Amino acid sequence: MANLFLGFPVSRAKIADIVLATAPPSLHKTQHESGGSDEIDATGLVGAGGGLAFDDFIFNDFFPSLDGISVTKSGAEAVSLDYQQLTIDSLATAGSYVTIYKAPLRQAPLFSWNKARKLRTAIWIQSVTNKLGDFFFGLGYWGGTDYHVGFLITDGVLKGSAGNGTAQNTVTLQTISAGAFSASKRLYLDYTPATKVDFYIDDVLLGTIDTPSQLPAGADFADGLISIDIRNGANAKQLKARLSFWKVYQEP
Repeated sequence: MANLFLGFPVSRAKIADIVLATAPPSLHKTQHESGGSDEIDATGLVGAGGGLAFDDFIFNDFFPSLDGISVTKSGAEAVSLDYQQLTIDSLATAGSYVTIYKAPLRQAPLFSWNKARKLRTAIWIQSVTNKLGDFFFGLGYWGGTDYHVGFLITDGVLKGSAGNGTAQNTVTLQTISAGAFSASKRLYLDYTPATKVDFYIDDVLLGTIDTPSQLPAGADFADGLISIDIRNGANAKQLKARLSFWKVYQEP
């Protein structure tokens, strides 16, 4: 049975040899090299010489600040932070919108829609006067047809959304309200490249887009790790949203 010694699996006998100085550390090292008496098998490790490839990432944001995050506003949109959450408020001004976007630069490996991804967050949303207005929470960039996957609440209906660069595709998940509403939702999406994206609300799978041609691919807007868009259109209705965490994972 092997022990973990100096970062390598080493037999008890070899540990005893080292302790008793019958196998000095320099010799012990060569025993683990290629062709040595106790060669370490690096089969399956990626990269020259068995090096690891850090091609996955976890992105967590609890919104302690909006520094380094793009915030674009028009009209009377108000964006604020406190010790609990990020709050977005359109106020009752027609044509108000806010886009919150984070797209970090990463040299290699690149962000990619060709890798599996997951997004988890929790939101509180409110439409003060009636159901009219749009909320989007997702990955990529939501401009309708732009490359994205995420959750779209439009006129009181919550949908899963995916853009492939030329078309926006949606699946209805649930109706929040036919009128004014105030609702809290836990949102989770699980994206499998070139296959499907599953949409969960409050930990229940409620819809899937599984036509590969309707999903994003490649690298365009794949660096969009936070994509939030809220707009009240021409109706001058007040919309509000609050959220306190945002978690993204991309698999290797």
